[in-house]
Amino acid sequence: MFRVADQVIEFVEKTCSKNIFVLTGNGAMYLNDAIELSEKLNYICVRNEAAAPVAASSSAEVAGLTGVVCVTAGPGSTNALAGLAEIWVDSGNVMVISGQVPTSALDMGGGAPFNTRTFGIAGIPIIDYVKKLTKFATSIMSPSEVKPALKEIYRALNMGRKGPVWLDIPLDIQAMPAIDFSMDELIEELKQESHLLEGITHNQIQELKGLLQQSSRPLFILGRGASEMKNLDRFIDWLEKSHIPFALTRVMAHEVPMGVPNNMGVLGVRGRPWSKEVLEKADLVVSLGCRLPTSIVGENLIYLSQDARIAMIDIDNSEIQRHGKRIDLGINKSLRDFDQICVNLETSLNKAAINSWFELCVSYKSLPNHEILAQDENGPLNIYWFVKHLEDYIKDEQVILTSDAGSNYYACGQAVDFNKFSKEVTSGTFAAMGISLPLAIGAAAELVGTGGLVFCVTGDGSIELNIQELLTLSTYNLPVKIFVINNGGYASMRTWQDNFFEGRYIGSTDDTGAKPLNFERVAYAFGIDYVKIENVKDYEVKMPKIISTRIPQLIEVMCKSDQELHLPMETDKV
Repeated sequence: MFRVADQVIEFVEKTCSKNIFVLTGNGAMYLNDAIELSEKLNYICVRNEAAAPVAASSSAEVAGLTGVVCVTAGPGSTNALAGLAEIWVDSGNVMVISGQVPTSALDMGGGAPFNTRTFGIAGIPIIDYVKKLTKFATSIMSPSEVKPALKEIYRALNMGRKGPVWLDIPLDIQAMPAIDFSMDELIEELKQESHLLEGITHNQIQELKGLLQQSSRPLFILGRGASEMKNLDRFIDWLEKSHIPFALTRVMAHEVPMGVPNNMGVLGVRGRPWSKEVLEKADLVVSLGCRLPTSIVGENLIYLSQDARIAMIDIDNSEIQRHGKRIDLGINKSLRDFDQICVNLETSLNKAAINSWFELCVSYKSLPNHEILAQDENGPLNIYWFVKHLEDYIKDEQVILTSDAGSNYYACGQAVDFNKFSKEVTSGTFAAMGISLPLAIGAAAELVGTGGLVFCVTGDGSIELNIQELLTLSTYNLPVKIFVINNGGYASMRTWQDNFFEGRYIGSTDDTGAKPLNFERVAYAFGIDYVKIENVKDYEVKMPKIISTRIPQLIEVMCKSDQELHLPMETDKV
């Protein structure tokens, strides 16, 4: 018998990543069985549902397809909310499928389903809770509702700004015979529909050309939305040839090597040393798929010149509207075809002025940066020195970098050149603690059999939040090298406690409640090989051995406990 559960999984097989992240539970048992029966999907059993959406979003980013999660009813669904919030704010493309109690247990009092706090065994009105964190969320109450629900899910995942969706299926509905229809025909119909989206108009391009004609110091900022261009490389080539300086958001930093002269990298609060000068001097900011967050432009755009003009092209109109009258040109459209359109902007450029601006920006990049990278040969490592030199050990294989909160988040965005990493997957909006490991698991699942590696950089405090996923890593023998930055607790927290509160520490040192774990014992407990790096010589001797294998390893990197983090904006220090 072909069940509703089988039909939903058939949709997953035909539209999503081959890897699905699961934590088995009674409320999803027919869904779990359909996954096990699938010959096209690989299931990866995580140890906490909170990690599953994060791992699935990383899998999606590496594969270029929708990530998938399957969780059970009640606590299985609510555990996934933390990961759901992370991928919602970072525009992750993930489908979450949850089990639910049987329809007979749903409270129907007053004619409205789900109107009590809980029902049945572990029943909870999860759709009510997740609607704020998804593009589309629904429950299927009969086999006839499967097809229309899948239509809406496909549209949500493939049109507009990326974001997660949620499908909730009661246990008895999962087991019912499916109503027959052609999944291939449905998907083909939906693909044709998604191609009909209206692009940027001629008049809008003329308005943008007008702003560029009046600009001597334009700065393009590329956000995640820019990755939707059909040929991003062609657009980057155009920027490079045009000598227009450009910046990248944290989630886009890996897309362009810092070796490209006019790539100014990540700017703002956790940005490159020249952030203040570039942001203040730009007379036109063109934001492409970037929401112009506070981390880049400051509250109320205070990091930009008050005279700077601003153009935003964004598929999410609310991001344009929230900046109000400060936006001179707002274009609420997809950037899908922008790489083809940009050549029409060439005639509008003030090339002499832009060349001068380009040379000034290049001069900022050429200034020595010894203070950040200074390293004592015999002492613990400077985290900036460490992450910058990680690239020295990347040869021809595909290496993906994952990072999360704290000092490693600063260092990876401020010191890594991205000349060799194929991709970095990180927390763009929240800079969340504890997600580097789930991100690494999702990325590594897509690299199995390719010879690739994942370098997972995380903090001694951050890893504790999802430490259970070390068992997922060892169970599937995923090719991940976990570099745990041991700087004696939370270095980034100590930095702002030093700056704002005269060094009064709380929850950031051994004696204020943040004593690090014994990572050798942790590695042993989870069946993972352990390595310790204490200084430069250790690093140079051990790194070649570390990258010579594809086994998961936990590498404890002893870093300076008094690590000073670079704060390029004056407002960060007051």
